[in-house]
Amino acid sequence: MIPCRPVFIGLIGLGLIVTAGWAASAKPQYPPFLPVSEIRPGMKGYGLTVFNGTTPERFDAEVLGVMHNGVGAGIDMILVQLDHPRLRDIGVIAGMSGSPVYIRDRLIGAVAYGFQFSKVAIAGLTPIEPMLNVYEKTSLEAPPRDIALGPMEFVRPGEPVSIEPALSLESREPVRLRVADLPEAARRLFVPDTPDLCFQPLSIPVMVSACSRQTASVFEKTFRPLGMEPVFVPMGAAAQAADAVSTVPLSQGSAIGIPYMLGDLSAGSIGTVTYLDGKRLVAFGHPATARGPVAYPMGTAQIHTTVPSVMRPFKMGEMIGLSGSIHQDRLTGVGGVIGTIPFMVPVTIRVIHEPSQTDRTYRFKVIDHRLFAPRMIMAALVEACTAGDRSEGDQTAAIRYRIETDTGQVIEKNLMAASSSAIMSPSMTLLSDLAPIYSNEFAVRSVRSVTAEVRLSEGLKIAELRSAFVDRTIVKPGESVQVSLYVRPLRKETERVTAVLQVPSHLPNGRYNVAVCDARQREGAEIVRAPGLYRPRAFDDVVRLLRLHFRQDRLYIMLTSPDGGVTIDGAEFDLLPPTIQMTLSQLRDREKITPTIGQLLAETTVDFPYIVSGNQILQIEVDRRGGR
Repeated sequence: MIPCRPVFIGLIGLGLIVTAGWAASAKPQYPPFLPVSEIRPGMKGYGLTVFNGTTPERFDAEVLGVMHNGVGAGIDMILVQLDHPRLRDIGVIAGMSGSPVYIRDRLIGAVAYGFQFSKVAIAGLTPIEPMLNVYEKTSLEAPPRDIALGPMEFVRPGEPVSIEPALSLESREPVRLRVADLPEAARRLFVPDTPDLCFQPLSIPVMVSACSRQTASVFEKTFRPLGMEPVFVPMGAAAQAADAVSTVPLSQGSAIGIPYMLGDLSAGSIGTVTYLDGKRLVAFGHPATARGPVAYPMGTAQIHTTVPSVMRPFKMGEMIGLSGSIHQDRLTGVGGVIGTIPFMVPVTIRVIHEPSQTDRTYRFKVIDHRLFAPRMIMAALVEACTAGDRSEGDQTAAIRYRIETDTGQVIEKNLMAASSSAIMSPSMTLLSDLAPIYSNEFAVRSVRSVTAEVRLSEGLKIAELRSAFVDRTIVKPGESVQVSLYVRPLRKETERVTAVLQVPSHLPNGRYNVAVCDARQREGAEIVRAPGLYRPRAFDDVVRLLRLHFRQDRLYIMLTSPDGGVTIDGAEFDLLPPTIQMTLSQLRDREKITPTIGQLLAETTVDFPYIVSGNQILQIEVDRRGGR
């Protein structure tokens, strides 16, 4: 097999983004364009990109030739050799995507591709003609909200949600490119025995600020299925960057990008402005996420330095503010609008670490998007809990969070977890609560805000239900039963706790079950007993199901009967008389009627200072004569 050495990759760099204010009165005059048909090998020109700070610098460019259909069907690629002190011996830098290149002051295209592991700065340019098509498609108005929020995952409440998006970009096999097929000027740059080159499909790097291993795993599982590769660097953005408007005006060659998260943890892709006229611009020279009409935040980056990595040299920078929106994400570039900044979801997380007596509040803003928002909010929670002290070891986490939807509906939960990575389980629950809001099948909805409070303590605060007893087995309707629970905390003596269960006064004589169960079994029993309650028929039902919550630090004591009832349009009813059952069976909309398996007659709970597990079934007999 012939080895693949140089690999052609997409150059959209990483970093964090923030954009600039725009002075409409200072509209510059841009040079004319030079079409591909007039480009010849040996032509020399220059390009613009930011290597440090916010001011674009010039680099030299010499045309090596044109590869027909090199970008896609009907879209050629211009091969050029670049020269600049910062490019020598490291090749083309990630973050240069979109850097405009000029011949005789006429714009010919944008740097978009480069050979990985190549010390020679050979770049593939996307011609300006197809990029102008993206520019023309870029409306000043955002796309319809349903489209702008991104693709649907169709997540039902109660179903587990994977960190990996259900909708991924299909990866294509690398295309072999023979050196002999390159233009003559390009062939001379390779030694005679150079093997075939591998033309690699785009891999979009996403720059992520320094974070814990658990948080890094969330980013990797989120972005890699979408063809985007996270790169973790010691950089970021100020927490207030998401609320700031950059005062640095954008120009051709300026560094811009797309932030997926800003604040105490930052993640985003960075590239370069290719062409700007008025309030519209086109950049990157290749897609960011290839989703067509979008509404991504857009910002300007300040570049600190370039990192000469053997794997992939890249620009290192940070966000300095937001300046507009990306409204088009196409094969040959992204189209943006200056001035209109889309909504970003505010996330506030307070973490109290009891052993070290630290109390810190973390703040983030995340992109309002069906795929990204739930996963970025999850990453924020994981990072807030693992950044301040330690990320692994036996811990107990008590988490209370509040989700507010864009319609003002609120979902609140109290969770506990105890393990060597205690934060992951509640974070997955948060993800599973957020995803159905964005990807429900009934209405276009999103999240207005998320707040959380976390208390971390050392050790495993867990306990097990060892046994349970009732003080008597025969009771009259309306009387109460005392239930004794014997619970053993980890490495401690067994404790006895009592609870009172009230028997309804209308119960007929007969035998009934008293079920003592933990949160997991309580939820499972509810799903089996009344499946009709878990079939949403409107967005309000989705919210109702997301609010349904059984706490892990609680035991549930239920009085149940094997007799069934029905749920009608999400409401539960006891066993109905035969005449009413016959009437319901004749209704046309019978799918709203679902029988229940058993009835929940009464319930009480007992709270504990630890996570408790275990289940037991007891029996009592209801007798109006009290057993006499």
